[in-house]
Amino acid sequence: MQALIFEPDHGGHRLHHVRLLANSLLACSVEVTVALTEKALTSPEFKLHLSEIGDKIKLYSEMPLLPQGSLKVAAMRVRQLRQAVERANAEWAYVPYADAMGQLLGVRRTLGLSHLPEGIPVEGLMFRGGFAYPQPNRWRQVAQHISWRAACAASWKVMHILDPLVYEPTVRHGGTIAKRCRLMPDPVEIHDTFDRSIARTRLGIPVDGRYAGCVGLIDRRKGVDLLIRAFAAANFPVDYRLLLAGQHEAAIREMLAGPFRSLVQSGRIVCFDKALPMHQLLDALTAMDIVCTPYPNHVGSASIVIRAAAAQRPVLGHAGGWTGAIVPRFGLGWTCNVLDLGAFVVSLQRAMDHAIEYSPPETAHNFVRFHSVKNFQACWTAEIRNYLGLPSEKEYQSWESVGEPSRARTGAL
Repeated sequence: MQALIFEPDHGGHRLHHVRLLANSLLACSVEVTVALTEKALTSPEFKLHLSEIGDKIKLYSEMPLLPQGSLKVAAMRVRQLRQAVERANAEWAYVPYADAMGQLLGVRRTLGLSHLPEGIPVEGLMFRGGFAYPQPNRWRQVAQHISWRAACAASWKVMHILDPLVYEPTVRHGGTIAKRCRLMPDPVEIHDTFDRSIARTRLGIPVDGRYAGCVGLIDRRKGVDLLIRAFAAANFPVDYRLLLAGQHEAAIREMLAGPFRSLVQSGRIVCFDKALPMHQLLDALTAMDIVCTPYPNHVGSASIVIRAAAAQRPVLGHAGGWTGAIVPRFGLGWTCNVLDLGAFVVSLQRAMDHAIEYSPPETAHNFVRFHSVKNFQACWTAEIRNYLGLPSEKEYQSWESVGEPSRARTGAL
């Protein structure tokens, strides 16, 4: 069996996910070709994620690197997919990021035009569906519904969906798409320690006191500016600190060098202004008592929330969007309106005080197990394993098996 993984963008976590999928296919004795751009082969991401398995896979790297976002780009990527399938003689294909391509493929199929490569199963993963989130006006909401209906019309063998807020109404709607779609885990690693002192010592930060914080890209899109202001206004004891671990946006650097400089100089705000390797990112999460995700306009899965749950740390997130739905539902912490500074300050104070009492409920543990690396791999390969007559992965867990929503220690503080 020849399988193709089509990934024309090497940024962020993309090649990490490609490696996980490739390894799970190799374990099924499937020959794997990965379609990348030529630029990807010389990227740090390729060296980090794919160099170790380079001798086990074939590479197709004749695609140009394209910008994001336009219908024209989506059309070019559909053509690239067809070309890559032909060049690899693929009998099965995977598209780990199918947004925009999915909508175009659905429209082309509806109009009776060529769409996916004929004769082979193709599985695609849709990251976002704007119809499941509030829109600025009615027309935008209608447009988002039309966009999602187009995506559902594409003839994927399986249409994987990353966001449960998109997946669940799609399944409830019924029809053939409900039978062809599955929720895909957003894979997270389990750290080697849950001990705050060990993690803080590794990072070289004070071991005493309590920490709130945020990891990853530290920017206004994540509401870190709101978090800094709330922390500064909270009048915490001197051993309560804010940990910001990850590369800082210029605007955040200006805030920390300007009006909040004294908090940095006194060690009340602790900064690691650089891209962190995974082990340090996990140490930063483990070092915290509260993981703050004040994402004011976020659409889609927030992996830091999942990583916080895996580290057994409660989250304080925005009461809207994905965090507003998922955090209280699975007992992952608390939510508040981060756009209201007064409410944010009060909730941050209460969260810091209650953090030591937090114990993840069973639904939180089930949530973490669903988002495990092994389940991510099992979900991707479930269909091809069935086709090849292989037994199902014992780690496979469907979203429907995660459990009933938790009613304890959840909601607004």
